[in-house]
Amino acid sequence: MLDACACSRWNDRAFPRHSRGFAAVMVIMVTAVLFLLGSAVLALAAQHRQMAIRHYQQTQAYYIAEAGVQTVLADREWLNRLEGIVPDYNGDREKEYNNSKYYPADGDHTHSFGGGTFIVKAVLKQDFVMRNEKNEQVRYKVFRIYSTGTCAGNTRVLVVTVRVPTNGGPVERITWQEKYPLF
Repeated sequence: MLDACACSRWNDRAFPRHSRGFAAVMVIMVTAVLFLLGSAVLALAAQHRQMAIRHYQQTQAYYIAEAGVQTVLADREWLNRLEGIVPDYNGDREKEYNNSKYYPADGDHTHSFGGGTFIVKAVLKQDFVMRNEKNEQVRYKVFRIYSTGTCAGNTRVLVVTVRVPTNGGPVERITWQEKYPLF
């Protein structure tokens, strides 16, 4: 059996007086490092979650803008009533956009869809007659459609150019571009 003095001497040899408290300092330092690492991981996870939500909302805005294009294409009567060919303005799309017509022509131009809204404007670019594959003369109109979709503050703009036969035939897509909201 060990006496109290022997324990004290063993303790003094294993842990000299000048190194007492070292374990407490190490535990505090390791805890602080783990706390900092944990905080950094949580901050990164929160940032990643916000980016994922924003990406989802931007994707929703794109599809809402696409729904606006499809809505206008489904209403051929409205498209065929557009008059006056708008020039290209040397590629200045902002001027062209400002001279385009809202869909519908009167009333509220903002349409709710899929948790967001879309606004559509269209402009007549060309009006011509040509022969189709059956050698029949068909009148075609070329339209440029601007559709702006918005979801939770995120906006996407689609600029679509289509050729529409006035005889009810299928619509031909010429261009389909995503533009960022410049207007």
